[in-house]
Amino acid sequence: MPGVHPGREKDRLIPYRQSEMLQALAPGNIHLFGIEGAGHNNLPAFPEYHDLLYDMLHGDVSVEVLRA
Repeated sequence: MPGVHPGREKDRLIPYRQSEMLQALAPGNIHLFGIEGAGHNNLPAFPEYHDLLYDMLHGDVSVEVLRA
C-alpha cells in the first residue's frame, strides 16, 4: 500500500512544501492529505485526521481511491 502523509498546512517544523517535494520523488507512492489549520503538534485535534486513519486501518480506503 502506498505511503500516506497527512500534510499539515501550518506546520512550522516540517513545512507542507517539504511534503510536496517528497511526493514529487515518488508520486505514485506518496499521497498528501492537507488538513487546513493543522500544525505539527495539533494534528490529532482534527477530526479529518482521525477519519483518514480509521478508514485506512479498517480497509475502507482503497489504493485506487488514494491515487485519485
